[in-house]
Amino acid sequence: MFSKTDKINPGKASGDVSRANPWDLQTALSQSRKKVNDNDVIYIHKGIYNGRFTSTITVINKNTFITVRPYKKDKVVLNGNIVSKLGAVLEVKAGNVIFQDFEITFLEDFSRSVLDKDFQVVSGINHVDGEDCKFINLKIYNNPGSGIGSWKRTGGSIIDSCLIYNNGYMSKV
Repeated sequence: MFSKTDKINPGKASGDVSRANPWDLQTALSQSRKKVNDNDVIYIHKGIYNGRFTSTITVINKNTFITVRPYKKDKVVLNGNIVSKLGAVLEVKAGNVIFQDFEITFLEDFSRSVLDKDFQVVSGINHVDGEDCKFINLKIYNNPGSGIGSWKRTGGSIIDSCLIYNNGYMSKV
């Protein structure tokens, strides 16, 4: 099991997409259609990605997909247990993207009570915009908010074979 202090995959905005010099995750999820487009795969290498991320990648041809998944069978964890103004570990504002085979969680200790000073409501995935996304075989757990939300402007999206548990918080009584 990973913890916040285990290996954290490096990467940087100035990466060249090689294995030795990869993009950081937020940079990969923010690429324009000129760099990432129809039928491309964004591979995430083994490790813990501390942060809250927003995906805005989308396809040119609506009959294709971009896939975001671990490299080979690497274990990938998105850990949202950081200080941030973003309300989800992964916010999706993307169309025709497949998110597959990784974990979305809060590692280590955090509050689940609205009465605590440092409490934050943070969803695992918040799919707010973009149609026809697929969420496949994701493990979404231990988030102090909803596990996954997919809203009105996200028609045609599919949530399949995901394990979603132990999310939520205690409100005022």
